[in-house]
Amino acid sequence: MSYMKRFRNWFRLAGRRLPRFPNSDQRLACTVNLDTQAYNYEANWRRTTLITDHKIEASSDAADYFQSSVETIQRADIRFGTYISGGQVLATARYYPAEAITIEQTAWSQSSIIHGVCVNRDGSVVHGSYVNLDEPVARLPFGRLLVEEISSRPGDYVFLDNIAHNSAAGPHWFAWLNSCDLMRRVREGCPRCRKLLIVNIAVDPGALNIVELEQLAMSVDGVAFEMPFVRARRERFGNQYDLIENYRYLLDAGKLIVLIPVDAALETEAQRDAERRFIAAFAMMIRKPGDRLFVAWPFWKPAPDWATWPQDFGAAFSPATVNPEQQFIERRFRNGRLQLDLTGVVLWVKVSE
Repeated sequence: MSYMKRFRNWFRLAGRRLPRFPNSDQRLACTVNLDTQAYNYEANWRRTTLITDHKIEASSDAADYFQSSVETIQRADIRFGTYISGGQVLATARYYPAEAITIEQTAWSQSSIIHGVCVNRDGSVVHGSYVNLDEPVARLPFGRLLVEEISSRPGDYVFLDNIAHNSAAGPHWFAWLNSCDLMRRVREGCPRCRKLLIVNIAVDPGALNIVELEQLAMSVDGVAFEMPFVRARRERFGNQYDLIENYRYLLDAGKLIVLIPVDAALETEAQRDAERRFIAAFAMMIRKPGDRLFVAWPFWKPAPDWATWPQDFGAAFSPATVNPEQQFIERRFRNGRLQLDLTGVVLWVKVSE
């Protein structure tokens, strides 16, 4: 599609009101992967302002169950979206709404679908079938199928999963430019169904160069990062600067960012909670008033103490300061200060100094 044609399309759609992302000035915690158990834990997630994706297990009454759940979310005035894969295709959907396009819908050549095992560079193994985004004959119709599926769904956003950057994935992932092309095509179709696009990307955000960062910003409305602050950046002092600059680039461009702490080395729930708290403190070091910066928290757990840190600490007096000798980051706020040890071992919090 030519530049002028894209411009005319966006101009024609500009009069249609799109939803807005909430900011995190009051609440830092958000909900990711709200599933079939939503009703059992409603008291825990009802206070959130953002649910990135909601789906339930497929069954004969899944549509009715999902509609009832959506009505509960809407009555609570929570912004929410639904989930779909931006790469994987399935023989049969296991959730409602469908978590992926089915293979039956993709009448392409076998070379356009990669089957089997994908071994990532970190040694992890992913089983499944993926659309070969490096082939235009597959990428373009795949984008159209995604938009068609998205257009029939409720919600303010769509959560597009299974996008990876070359630096984070193994041989069966695709050129970054082609991944961005798919994201951009889906995003261009979203205004027609009055939705925004959040993309979950497997990448260390600090590894993106400025060109890749600009390509990403032009392709999405929001980004979820499951590698929000990798340990290599904590352990080598000075590696944090590129990460912070890249986050600020996206936030200053008005993008939503959701930090989702995922680390296979964390074996217990207590360790995972400590990591979430660490990432929340890091988010407080970089956020500004009005930022759409959130940290994921499981919907089935009561809210953590850091859920309302932006409200509790108030406005920051200045940007965070870095202590190179003791390797910690510190920031002072109207109502207290935070000190974050970059090893992740210590998190010192003091409110109302």
